[in-house]
Amino acid sequence: NTNNNTINAWPPPTQTFLTCFVDLIAVIVEKLAPASKFTPKDFENFSIIIDKLLSVPVLNSDYSSFILMQVDNNLTPLQNSSLNTMRTFVKILKSADLSFQKLFIPLIFERLLSFVLYACYNSNPLFSAIFASSQAANNMNNGAMTDAKQAAGSTSKLNDIVTINYVPFGEKALILVTNLYEDLANHETVVETHTLKSIVQTLYVPLSLKYSCPSPTTWKLSIECLFRILKKALPIAYKNKPPFETMWLDLAKTFEDFLFTKK
Repeated sequence: NTNNNTINAWPPPTQTFLTCFVDLIAVIVEKLAPASKFTPKDFENFSIIIDKLLSVPVLNSDYSSFILMQVDNNLTPLQNSSLNTMRTFVKILKSADLSFQKLFIPLIFERLLSFVLYACYNSNPLFSAIFASSQAANNMNNGAMTDAKQAAGSTSKLNDIVTINYVPFGEKALILVTNLYEDLANHETVVETHTLKSIVQTLYVPLSLKYSCPSPTTWKLSIECLFRILKKALPIAYKNKPPFETMWLDLAKTFEDFLFTKK
C-alpha cells in the first residue's frame, strides 16, 4: 500500500524493520526482473515506497539500535539498502535483453537522479509534507484537545526525531548515475529519452546553489561528475544532433549560474 497513511501513525516503524523490508524488495527484484516478471508499474510503485520509507522519521529510541547495523559509516542502513536495491536494478539492466532495457533505463536514471537531490537540501522532500498532514489528521481526530496540548504534542514528537544526514546518500547516488551513464551513453534509449538533458537539469540544482549547498563536497562532486559525463556525451551529441538540441540551453545556463553564482 503506497498510501500516505502507511507512515502517518506515531510512533513510526523502526528503521530496522524498514531496512529489512527494502532488503526483501531487492531479493524479490533479483528473482523476478530477469524473467521479465517485473514491470514498469512495479518499478513505479517501488519508487513511491522507497521515497516514503526514506521519509519516515528516525526516533532517538531507535537510533542506537539501527546504527549498529551500519555497513557504511556515512549512510544509515536504510539509505544503504535503498542504494543497494538500485545497484541490483543496474546489474540486472546491463545483462537484460533490449526490450527490458528500453523500458527500464529511463526509470532507473529518473530514480537515481531524484536521490541526488537529497544532497542539495539534506532532507527527504516528503518528510515535512507527510509530518504536517499527519499532524492535521491527528488534530481532526482529537478535536477536544486544547491548542496548548496540541502544541506540546507536536513539540514532543519533533524532539523525539533524530536529524539524519542525507548528503552522503545523494552523493553516492550521483556517483551511480555517472558510472551508469558512462557505461550506457551510446545506448539508443539513453540518447532518445534525453537522459543527458535530465542529468544536466538535475546537476543545475547543486551547481547553482554552490556555496549554499549543505556541504561543499556536493557541488564539487557535481562539477566533477558533469565533466566526466560530458567527456562521454559530447562526441555522441555531435554525431546525433537532433536528440540533443534542447539540452544545450540547459547546459549553458548550468555553467553560467555555476560560474557566476548569485550566492
